[in-house]
Amino acid sequence: MWAVIRKTYGFNKTMDRIPLSQFESVTGIPRKRCHRLLGQLVSKNVLLKGGEGRRVTYGVQKDYTRWPMSPRRGTITGVPQIGDKVSPKKGTKVSPRRGNSIDSIDIKQYTRGSKYPLSQKFPSDSWQVQLAEEFHEQLEANGNVPSKLSRNWRQQWADVLDECHRLDGKSIEVIRRTVLYPQMQVEPKPGTNFCWADNFTTLNKLRRPLKGNKDETYFDRLERESRRAMRGKKDGTAQGRVSPDDPFAYAYK
Repeated sequence: MWAVIRKTYGFNKTMDRIPLSQFESVTGIPRKRCHRLLGQLVSKNVLLKGGEGRRVTYGVQKDYTRWPMSPRRGTITGVPQIGDKVSPKKGTKVSPRRGNSIDSIDIKQYTRGSKYPLSQKFPSDSWQVQLAEEFHEQLEANGNVPSKLSRNWRQQWADVLDECHRLDGKSIEVIRRTVLYPQMQVEPKPGTNFCWADNFTTLNKLRRPLKGNKDETYFDRLERESRRAMRGKKDGTAQGRVSPDDPFAYAYK
């Protein structure tokens, strides 16, 4: 069940084609038994199944009222509840872990506002973490570090950058140029009091819609403006032509 949730909602999908080899890798359960367990969950209406043959897709039945319930306890049949005493002989046997086992995932760490940090998904030498740290260095140089910055900001920002690359199809070069652009715009735009350096101090909202414009994200606006600045065009959104010795050119190395 957790494997299906991770492979669908974990990638912003409701249904997805998940091979038995992935179930075996994630849970450590042999694929033949995975096939049998999936059939049982589908027959109990806990999971949804679509397609056929090699294009079978799985998803979660969100209407939990259709799940089988125990009339005696009002709980999901066969699922131990908190406080239940499970006998070692009658309890569910868990196969030995193979690699990243699904039972190693602490679901609390994904809860918004939880005190549990995100798992260390990205290593310190990954481009995601390095770019997040580079953006943080810009914030420190400009004195714009948020006062309520999460202790796990590296992993949170790295996750957003990874989604821009993996889900939105943006190249690493474009992502880096776009991310480093705001903190280099320390002067207000001509004729306005708006300054990107003071108004974009976290990468968490990079993929969120702009205020008052649901059709455009922060990334879309910053990517367009940074591209114009790189080309040296003068308009209302870029701060004039970039000279060869301008530090902004560092973003495009």
